[in-house]
Amino acid sequence: MNRSIMWTYIEEEKEVLERLLKSGQVQEWAKKCSPAQFQKVIFLASGSSLNIAQVSKRLYQNVAAVEVVLNTPFQENRSGLRAERSMKAKQRYSSRTQNQH
Repeated sequence: MNRSIMWTYIEEEKEVLERLLKSGQVQEWAKKCSPAQFQKVIFLASGSSLNIAQVSKRLYQNVAAVEVVLNTPFQENRSGLRAERSMKAKQRYSSRTQNQH
């Protein structure tokens, strides 16, 4: 029986994180960036990743004082543009149907 790719990722996670931390990339990035540089953090996640993003949201808002947006790949309103377009389309439809009566 084939194992899902999720299990492969889970098993590799410790090694990948250790390698990333040992490379110095995280520390280098942290020295260059400060929370003051960020105005918004967008999490695109689903399942357990969305759960931890929801937990992290409060931390980012309270500690870094940034706006946090949580979305899933399956959400209709990923960028806000679709919601705006959808609202305008509903308004146009509503005004057309009212004018017909």
